[in-house]
Parts: sequence; structure tokens; C-alpha cells
Amino acid sequence: MAAPNYDDVMMPGAGGIRIPTEVFGSGGAGNPGATFEVVKQVSHSYGSAHADWNLAPYETAGSYFIVTSASQAANAVFPAAQPGAVFTVYNNSGYTITFKVSGQTGVGVTNGKRAILVCGSTDIARVTADT
Repeated sequence: MAAPNYDDVMMPGAGGIRIPTEVFGSGGAGNPGATFEVVKQVSHSYGSAHADWNLAPYETAGSYFIVTSASQAANAVFPAAQPGAVFTVYNNSGYTITFKVSGQTGVGVTNGKRAILVCGSTDIARVTADT
């Protein structure tokens, strides 16, 4: 078996991830390709601040959100709707955290729970019950 050629597929950017075709697949006949998933974890600690967490653009691309150390119930606010964006939340903050799009009502995730949420055309909706 030949060693994989890590130059077959290179993700964009100066330091792009190199993935061998043997792993990623070309999607062609006889090599249907595999799913390649990059998970971006975003963590936020509220601390003693009572302000909403207004997510920065790079944070809105997260697929797994971990929230800790709130001093009261609070909001995690997306600046705009991102229809189709699906993400998992783990709320370990001590209080209910509501994930919402700015100006909308959103979905509260209870302390100590995880939930899968999706962004619709205007606001965040629940895909699964808190677990």
C-alpha cells in the first residue's frame, strides 16, 4: 500500500489542512468520498457580568457552544439570522441561557442541559428537547 499523498486535497488558506484523497475521497466512481467534519467549539463564561453575550461574527460559525459561570439568566444573541445553521449547546452556567437572534425571543436552554438548536429565517428554534 502506497503512502497517502497529503497534497491531493488542501483546504483554503495559507495554513490549509491537507487531507489525503484516501481519507477525504474524490467523490468519483469507485471512491465516493467520506464526510469530513470540522467542529468549532465556542466557549463563553459570563462571570459577574449581567450583559447579554452578543456573539462576534467568528463565534456565530460555532457548531458546539459551552456556556459557564452566569450570575443570572442571560441571552446569547446572534447579530442576524443564519438560516440552516445547526449547533449544539451545553449550558453549564448555573442559569437558563436563551439563544436568540437580535430582536427575537429565541429558545432557553436550562442549566446543566444540552440541546440541538437551528437558526431559521428569523430566530433560533429547538431541534431536540434538553437532555
